[in-house]
Formats: sequence, C-alpha cells, structure tokens
Amino acid sequence: MAEALDDFSKASELLEKEEYFEIYNEENGLKNNYKINPHYKSTVSIKELKKSKPIPFDDKDTLIALRPCNVGQGRWYVYSVITKRSFYTSISDYKWLSEYQSGKMDVVRANDIIHVNLQCNIVKYGNKTLKNINSVITKVHNIERSTFMTEDDQVNLF
Repeated sequence: MAEALDDFSKASELLEKEEYFEIYNEENGLKNNYKINPHYKSTVSIKELKKSKPIPFDDKDTLIALRPCNVGQGRWYVYSVITKRSFYTSISDYKWLSEYQSGKMDVVRANDIIHVNLQCNIVKYGNKTLKNINSVITKVHNIERSTFMTEDDQVNLF
C-alpha cells in the first residue's frame, strides 16, 4: 500500500490542476469510483519503511476522538494520550459498535474521550518520527463527554 501511495505522490506532480486520479472497483455488481486528491503527497519513505521493524502495542489507551465515524466500520481519526500521536483506527469491538450504531448510546463527538484496548504497530521513520500503523480498537471500555468544547465549536471542526 505504501508503494502505491508513493506512486500516486510521484504521479501527481505530472497532473494539471483539473486532473485527478480515480480508482475503479467493481464488487458484487456494485461499481465504485474513488477520486483521489491530485495534490496528494506521501509522507512515508518506502526505503525507511522497509528498514523499520514495527514494535507491537497491545494495551489500554485513552483516545481523544478527533473525527469519529458514526456509520459502518469506518476509520476514526483519534489522538492517543499514551503515544502522543494522531492516527486513523478502526473498531473491532462489534458488540459495542452494534449497540452504538443502533442508537442505544449517545453519539461520540469530536474531543470526547474514549477508554479502549488498542492494538497497533509503532514504526520509526528516519531519526525521530514515530507512527501508529495497522491500529484496531479491540475493546471500548467507556466514553467521557468533552467538557471543554461547546456543541457549536465541535460542529465547526468539520
């Protein structure tokens, strides 16, 4: 995947402002076109990625929801209080997810605090840069409402 993103990044330099990438996917009779930002720049060095050894992380974490995804098994953009990094993650706690998406719980908003068990790999790029990759929330323990942002400010984040 990183190699494909690197190719997109290099190829985007050849595009005119009006041009863009599309990925065409057809599964089970459904046709989907995914438009990719023509100004996309990959921040992952393929050479560094191949050299790096991922460090597994499987423990409790406290996350701040930056961009929750309230449908399907979409990716949530979160900030980890433990690792001090922002990243995308998915939720594999299907019991919690089904209750949440069926409306039995309040909606998670930006800046709400989520106590979870998190599995991911931490990869070091170059000298200092650390990234959380392949992250999955395996268990959601509880949600704390944000008390430092009004609902209007939360809406303005989007």
